Amino acid sequence: MPLPPADIIENTLAVLIVEDEFLVRWPAAEFLRERGYTVIEATDSADAISILNSGAHVDIVFSDINMPGELTGHGLGEWLDRNHPNVPLLLTSASPTEADKVTTSDKRRFIAKPYELGEVGAQLEAMCRVR
Repeated sequence: MPLPPADIIENTLAVLIVEDEFLVRWPAAEFLRERGYTVIEATDSADAISILNSGAHVDIVFSDINMPGELTGHGLGEWLDRNHPNVPLLLTSASPTEADKVTTSDKRRFIAKPYELGEVGAQLEAMCRVR
């Protein structure tokens, strides 16, 4: 049986979107679903941690930095480093000062809001290719 084309294989990633604002989270989730991604949605870091602790398969996390609750996106990143060190994190924020607080690497990147959905997809795929 032949394998699916490479572009389909690349888009079989499971993405956990962590965003408290529905009107921001929903379009990103739908955009990624339309491109073949499995999308899991969380409204804050505590919800994301609960999902990750449940054993759900997650290839990458796309998270807002400024959210309600005890942990910001930065705190979620620290938790990921300790508990799921192989899961990359793409952070986002509308605050211009947040970009300077993110130490970028193959596993950690930042994209400013408002973002183009196509750029989000490109960043997620690029980050997962280097895992």
